[in-house]
Amino acid sequence: QERKAYDARWLVPLSWFDRRQFALSKTEADTLSQPLRVGWPDSFPPIAFVDGEGRPAGLASEYLHKLRLVGAQLQQVEPMPWGSLRQAMKKNEVDVVFTVPRDSSWIGDDWILSRSYVSVPNVIVARRGRQDIRSLADLNGLTVVLSDPERISRYVRAAAPRARIVTAPTAATAMQKLASGQA
Repeated sequence: QERKAYDARWLVPLSWFDRRQFALSKTEADTLSQPLRVGWPDSFPPIAFVDGEGRPAGLASEYLHKLRLVGAQLQQVEPMPWGSLRQAMKKNEVDVVFTVPRDSSWIGDDWILSRSYVSVPNVIVARRGRQDIRSLADLNGLTVVLSDPERISRYVRAAAPRARIVTAPTAATAMQKLASGQA
């Protein structure tokens, strides 16, 4: 029952996935019938991550499942941190990647972005007892840890040019750095 409530709230019905009417074009179906290497971030919960048994999990895994049901020949590449996944994209080691942010300027012109299936806001988290952070400009002069520096650092630098940026491979690692006082 809890699972059905989760699905109803968060999983947008897929207009192309209806057993009564196959909604993929012939070109889309032909493309999906070719073996495609799928890149998967290992730690982007609850959107895309790896479960305790090393399998893709999260909201994006539901879409992966639906694509396979309509005949997609998806070959799972070993899940990896975002930085490694970006490199795999640049080196053409993957053909499909789930959960790429729309404002990712590092994506080459040879990649096509689908319509967004989820919107995830970026948030600022600060340790207790620190000054209030109400905007990016409030980060000026502070140490800031980013789990997606290629995408987010330009926003921080524009608003807070004196911020010291420290990087982390995942949001969980960024939170650990914050908790330990490294940021």
